[in-house]
Amino acid sequence: PNPSDTTLSFSVVPTTSESEPNDTAATADALPVGTAGTGHLDTAADIDFWSFSATSGDLIQVDVHGTRMTQSTWDSSASIPIIAIVDTDGTTELLHHDKAWWAPGDHDLEIPVFKIPATGTYYLKIKPSSGTAVREYALLVKTLSMSLTTEAEAIAATGGNDDFASAEIVTVPTTVHG
Repeated sequence: PNPSDTTLSFSVVPTTSESEPNDTAATADALPVGTAGTGHLDTAADIDFWSFSATSGDLIQVDVHGTRMTQSTWDSSASIPIIAIVDTDGTTELLHHDKAWWAPGDHDLEIPVFKIPATGTYYLKIKPSSGTAVREYALLVKTLSMSLTTEAEAIAATGGNDDFASAEIVTVPTTVHG
């Protein structure tokens, strides 16, 4: 095909820049859902917090672009961005990604789907896994529109839904949570 006949389409997302200090939940920068936050991590100890509001039952996705933005800088410090969703108390990590969980190679880690447990203000915490170079990043919280089926069996319970005979019926398409 002729390259001039190719049509490209993409969506433009509004952005907001970090403001220092933002290294605690109390000093977090506001990040409206659907808006990309951009910042930089200057030292191995640098942590940036962002706050966002969500409603109980919302399904969110967190996209992180660090190594994809400035691969050489992240590589020179042998580092990747580590992201965590922090509860409304500003300290309890509800979910985080660690380099050890994802192999092989150094790359951005994302949270593909997370169910918000209660309405409130939540936090994203981003930090480098190591290194001292100035590393840029962008992150984005999106609300997902998808069907979610929650497992009927209580967390840590056994006995129900553990074999074919007691399997729960789900309607396709859906995502199962439990």
